[in-house]
Amino acid sequence: MATGKGSSRMSRVLRRVSCGLVGVLALSAGPGLSSAAQPVAAEGPAERPASHAGAIRPQELVEMRGLSGLAVSPDGAYVAVRIDQQDVAADTTHLGWHVIRLSDGHDQRVADAGGPRWNVNGYLDFEAPQWSSDGRWIYFRKVEDQQAQVWRVSREGGRAEQVTHDAADIEGFILNPDTSLDYAARGATRAEILAAEAFEHDNGVHLDKSLIKGFAIARSFPVNGRMASYRRLLPADMNTGRTTLLGDRPLRMIELPSHGRSPTPAPKAAAARMQKLWSASFGGAAPFDPKASERWVSTSSGRRARIGAPAPDEVKDLPASRSGSFLFWRGSEPGAIEIACGDLVCTEADALDAVGWTASGDELVFETLTFGATALHAWNVGTGRIRTLTQGERYLGAQASGAEGVCRLARPVSFRKGDVSVTAAREEAICIAAAADMPPRLVAIDLASGAERVLLDPDPSFTPDRLGVAEKITLEDRYGDTTYGRLILPANRRGKDRLPLVITSYGCSGFLLGGSGRDEPEHVFAGRGYAAICIDLGGDTVRHGPQFSWSADIVEKSAFDFFNDAVDKLDKQGLIDRDRVALTGFSGSATDTTYVLTWSHAFAAAVVTTEGSQDAIGCYLVSVAGNCQRVSKQDGYRVAYDSRTGLLANSPAWNAERITTPLLVQISDAEYVSMLQLFSAMRDLGRAIDMYVFPDAFHYKHDPRQRLAVYDRNLAWMDFWLRGIETATPSRAKEIERWRLMKARQCDLFSGEVVHARPPWYCRAKAD
Repeated sequence: MATGKGSSRMSRVLRRVSCGLVGVLALSAGPGLSSAAQPVAAEGPAERPASHAGAIRPQELVEMRGLSGLAVSPDGAYVAVRIDQQDVAADTTHLGWHVIRLSDGHDQRVADAGGPRWNVNGYLDFEAPQWSSDGRWIYFRKVEDQQAQVWRVSREGGRAEQVTHDAADIEGFILNPDTSLDYAARGATRAEILAAEAFEHDNGVHLDKSLIKGFAIARSFPVNGRMASYRRLLPADMNTGRTTLLGDRPLRMIELPSHGRSPTPAPKAAAARMQKLWSASFGGAAPFDPKASERWVSTSSGRRARIGAPAPDEVKDLPASRSGSFLFWRGSEPGAIEIACGDLVCTEADALDAVGWTASGDELVFETLTFGATALHAWNVGTGRIRTLTQGERYLGAQASGAEGVCRLARPVSFRKGDVSVTAAREEAICIAAAADMPPRLVAIDLASGAERVLLDPDPSFTPDRLGVAEKITLEDRYGDTTYGRLILPANRRGKDRLPLVITSYGCSGFLLGGSGRDEPEHVFAGRGYAAICIDLGGDTVRHGPQFSWSADIVEKSAFDFFNDAVDKLDKQGLIDRDRVALTGFSGSATDTTYVLTWSHAFAAAVVTTEGSQDAIGCYLVSVAGNCQRVSKQDGYRVAYDSRTGLLANSPAWNAERITTPLLVQISDAEYVSMLQLFSAMRDLGRAIDMYVFPDAFHYKHDPRQRLAVYDRNLAWMDFWLRGIETATPSRAKEIERWRLMKARQCDLFSGEVVHARPPWYCRAKAD
């Protein structure tokens, strides 16, 4: 969705080099080409039973099926969608293209979608498939043999064929009505990239701003099936422009004629269109989708829509827009003026996106994202009336870092059925829908009535009785800011017993898998008798009051208040035991967590799963980029990491003597170094801290076994510190023994000379 707000400067500079931002699509280098045609692969994880008994288990969440890449066939009869599923036994991710018949929801897996492409944070990238004009073929990019090429598969899944055989990786393509292909390939071939890596190996690498903090110098990131050397393009913001060596070469624009003729340079118009699509996809961070333009123009009326800023002379006549953007339409006649949607539905949204025009061209269907929930609307541009088709606490779109959040329209079409001409009467929006307590599913929403039907439920075993019950609560801070929390309670909760509470955070839209990082499984906790709440701290979700400003101190205090407000509200409702509350953090909220632990003794345990501590070591690690120096100067300080009274005066490491909350760090090897200052300070002061480092992992941990290990250890940590339960698994014997020693040292902090007024519950229980 288009948005109009940015993240804070401090969040960009000090929290995390890649802090939730999506990087350039990965490139690859490697020899070998696939055969021109082959039978459709049927590989995939073993099918799960149709139903399970009991609460959701961690492995089920890891292996939950995801949906992305919607495309409706030209005849409006079918939709293509990609299903991804992680496989713990094989420690891999399976991708497959499915075709769903809209008339009855019949589902058929038609193609192996190839190996996964991971974005710069380590999350699965999207793909936008394209249908041939006759609806017989689906074209898509596929990673195989360490290269990304264009493939196609027949609608029935009879065969799959490789279409392009370029020496470089394909970054995007346009399928033309005559089945010719225009595609954009990287300027450097795979062989040239390998040669550049070999040259660096032999001659050394100059230390400059292109090196990415925490990443290995060579073989640093998974790119199309191999570990490639990753760099930051210069000049660039430190969060963006990441790619392989030679990734700064211009794209090559190629035309591949139909009927097997040789590729040639693309015509200027096609090349310009692909360059525009590439730029609109943020350099490959979002799907390269040539069909996206069809959402904006009505083929029947010629009316056009856009989302963006108004012309300067229009600003005075328009209301304020929260997103900073407006939804406009204009007629097809010469000199037609733009009309903006000034309804609160549009102006109060955090983000807007167009789905498309109805078949008549009279209504514009669009999405709004407000407080993490997506609604679907139809705007009759003739009457000005807006109909809300769906509402509630749901998210429409595929969830990930850089979510793809646009439904697709299936319009009424005429077709032949034997000797009879038939017109499909139903006009629907095809969407991926999810909610805090509803896993993603494919739904069709009738544009006339708003009636909804489920086309595909990829995880039917995730029944409501096995999941926690979701509730939305509003939270406030001292500055007049508000945000929301998604509370998950046990489905079978009885009586008035107060529950231990686990707080997750940062992004909370759609089905909850453990906050933004998918690390603390809220529904598993609920099944074990916990309450869990995900608190959204995203810059586009929090409503800021007049006292708010973007500074590190205010950002952290605001998060502190939101956490405390959640505890206070749930305590007053009699839902939780406030002595048994754990705080967790991922990315920016990991920074919030370490800050809170420095200034509060209210939490019985804590977990962070990325780097996230505003300590001097972080400035040294990025000193070549000059970011800490620049921010310090802007805020009136000299050098941030050489003065305890400067920008980092509240560094958790420099204030570690204040910390009494046991902290578990489960972190990637690309990030752990920046947490060593806090780790060492807490350990040397006898504070409870444990750290596990995951090899070949990044901001998100995407290997299935690593994800399961993180889930299991976080569950064991919470059981130990919040409930006094020691996991009996033999493999955890040494771990539990280490935690026992930590607990004894923790209680020593509260004996003898009174250092802290109120000992934690487990020390009081021991004394009793």
